[in-house]
Amino acid sequence: MNSPQHNAEILDQLCAQLDRIASPETRTGIELAIDTGRRPEEICDLAFDCLARDGDGLAVLVFDNHKANRLGRRLPIAETTAQVIVSQQSRVAARFPATPTGELKLLPTDRRNPDGRHSITAFSLSFAHREWVNRLPELTTADGTPFDRRRVVLYAYRHSYAQRHADAGVPIDVLAELLDHRNLNVTRGYYRVGEDRRREAVDKVTALSFDRHGNRIWRDAADSKDLRKRIAALPGFGEMKIKSLSAVLAKQFGVQAAEEIAPNHPTLGDVTSPEDLDRYQTWKRAYKKAARGA
Repeated sequence: MNSPQHNAEILDQLCAQLDRIASPETRTGIELAIDTGRRPEEICDLAFDCLARDGDGLAVLVFDNHKANRLGRRLPIAETTAQVIVSQQSRVAARFPATPTGELKLLPTDRRNPDGRHSITAFSLSFAHREWVNRLPELTTADGTPFDRRRVVLYAYRHSYAQRHADAGVPIDVLAELLDHRNLNVTRGYYRVGEDRRREAVDKVTALSFDRHGNRIWRDAADSKDLRKRIAALPGFGEMKIKSLSAVLAKQFGVQAAEEIAPNHPTLGDVTSPEDLDRYQTWKRAYKKAARGA
C-alpha cells in the first residue's frame, strides 16, 4: 500500500470506515498505527502513560523499540493523535480503577486480564484488523480500479507513514529519525520517489530557468553549444553541474540538445528510484576510490 499514487486515496477510504470497528482497543491500535507508523508490536506494548509533552507543550508518543533494543523513544505526534490516546486512557482508567495507572497498558487485552496489566498482542490486533478490512466495501484507486485489499496489512501503515512524509519533502535523515532507523538504506526501502516529487524538483529548477531577457534556458536553446552557454550562466554552475543537469534533461525529459553534453557514465539523470540512487552512489564511490588510487 506504499505506492505514492495509492497511499493517500486508500488511506482516506480506510479512515472513513473506522466507525465500523466495535472494539475501542482495536480501533485505537489501528488509528495509532496509521498516525504514527509504529510497528504493530510497539503499538500493542504502549504503556498507559505513553503520552508526554515536550518543552513547548506539544504532544510526544513514548514507545519502546524492542527490535533495536532502544527503550523510551520519543516521537512527535499531532494533537488529534494525542486526543485518541487521551480518550483511550479515560476508558482504561474507568475499566480498571483499582490498578495504578503506571502499571496499566493503553490497549489491555480482554483475556485473563482482570487488572489491565497485560496488553493485546500484535497477532490479535492484526487478526482484528484483517477481519475489519475484509468487511469493508470495495476499495478503489482514483480511476475506479479495484484495489487488492490483501495488501492492506497492519504493517503497511508504517510504509504509508514513511511515504506521506517523503511526499511532503521530509529529508531522508529526518525520516530515518521518525522511523527510528539507524541505517538510511533501510529507510529508503520504506518509500518511493513519486512522479510528483520528481516534477517538483524540475519545477524548482525551472523557476530559475529564465535569463534577464525572459528566455527559457533549455527549451529555447538552438543546439548543444547554445544550451551549454545558457546553463553555464546559471549561478554556481561549473562544468560538473552542467553535465549533471544535461544528463537529467536528456534522459528524463528528452531534451535533444542536452544529449551531446551529458556524460556517458552514470549520473543523477539515471536516478528515478531509491534503488537507482543506491546504484549511482555505489558507482560514484568506486569511481572516486579508483581516481584516488591513480
